[in-house]
Amino acid sequence: MNNWYKTFIVLSECRSYTETAKRLYCSQPTVTQHIKQLERSLECTLIQRNKRKIELTNKGEIVLKHAQMICHYEEKMMDAIRQSESEEKVSLYLSTYIANHYFEEIFGSHFNDEKLSYEINCYCYNELKNLLFEKKIKFAIMPIYELDPILLQQFDVEMLFREELHLAVSPMHPLAERQILYGRDLEDYEIYVPQGEFYTQAIKMSLQQKNIIPNYSKMSNFTVIAKALHHQSGMAFLPPKVIEQEGLLFKPVKGLSIRRMMTIVKQKNVVLSTSEQAICEHIKECIGTPVS
Repeated sequence: MNNWYKTFIVLSECRSYTETAKRLYCSQPTVTQHIKQLERSLECTLIQRNKRKIELTNKGEIVLKHAQMICHYEEKMMDAIRQSESEEKVSLYLSTYIANHYFEEIFGSHFNDEKLSYEINCYCYNELKNLLFEKKIKFAIMPIYELDPILLQQFDVEMLFREELHLAVSPMHPLAERQILYGRDLEDYEIYVPQGEFYTQAIKMSLQQKNIIPNYSKMSNFTVIAKALHHQSGMAFLPPKVIEQEGLLFKPVKGLSIRRMMTIVKQKNVVLSTSEQAICEHIKECIGTPVS
């Protein structure tokens, strides 16, 4: 019906079906049809012809005023929608690890779409998990573990990449020159683990399956573990990014592989906004592993 109103407004200005058709880039029969449909819908005559001159009826004058208001407010509504989309601020929820070690890849100079406004919120694994279950957030960029399958069961999970945890030592460690280590080598040293429950469980279970029983020392986070490695003779299973950025060495352990997945975890049956989808796609392009 809005198209009928627009045609009627232009016709009231041009007072010519031919000129109205030209201005609206349509055929003259289309103009005629719009006017007839509008009159039929409103059950009144809007146009009268006097000696080939088009005039509005009294009811036509009333309809014109209201049609102009309707089209004006429609334009204002569409402008407000467009402005809302351009000003929408997306709340990004990232694991502290992703924020600390993949910030440049995600938020570097190439991330300069002025239409995308965002705020960054960093939380540990359990905090992000709780926010998802409480439905306080739509999605999160975070690790998931095979030992904690509930996220896979309850949410839509899109994998970004698989990450292997490497055994890390300082350049001054007694075993720093060794090309490869064996399980028995680990039993002579402290293994530093972070506070994260499932991260630590993944390490312990993998070592137990290989009959490796070392001593463990719990520390608050990767940064503290890295400092401890530089000053003591312990070991730690750390992500490659941490090892590289902290100036540590990684040593392969014969027959041992410990992995976790970095993912986008989304609420099921929740539609992301255009901006949220755009940021998720951007993150996948920056740090996701292409699917072959």
